[in-house]
Amino acid sequence: LSFLVPSPLLHGRLRVQGKRPYMEDRHTVVGTLNGDPSSSFYGVFDGHGGDGASEYLSFSIFLFIVSLGSPDDHMMQWGILALCSSKRVGTLSLCLRIIRAIGDRMLKPYVIAEPELIETQRTEDDLCLVLASDGVW
Repeated sequence: LSFLVPSPLLHGRLRVQGKRPYMEDRHTVVGTLNGDPSSSFYGVFDGHGGDGASEYLSFSIFLFIVSLGSPDDHMMQWGILALCSSKRVGTLSLCLRIIRAIGDRMLKPYVIAEPELIETQRTEDDLCLVLASDGVW
């Protein structure tokens, strides 16, 4: 896959396994989307009762995002988890609804499809962006 190149942004990752005998959470870093060095994809996927959903999403969701076209097109039309570009970190709802529906079958009556979302403009004063699963918070 030609778009899987190192990220121009400095990043790190840490995985800490909880009490289960295996790690359920997954993450993905795609350094450059569609050849645009100012756009990267970072995903953190929380496992729920197994790693099946998080494993699937860690390999497939960025392919879906790339298939949508330019970052501006799919930010406005479809929405994504987080798009980190030189100017913004944005969040919209369609993919979040899909992701929240995958892997939460037993909790579906209790998990809302409308998560709390925050959209913010990056500034030069920003030191970092932390993406984490619920175990961190």
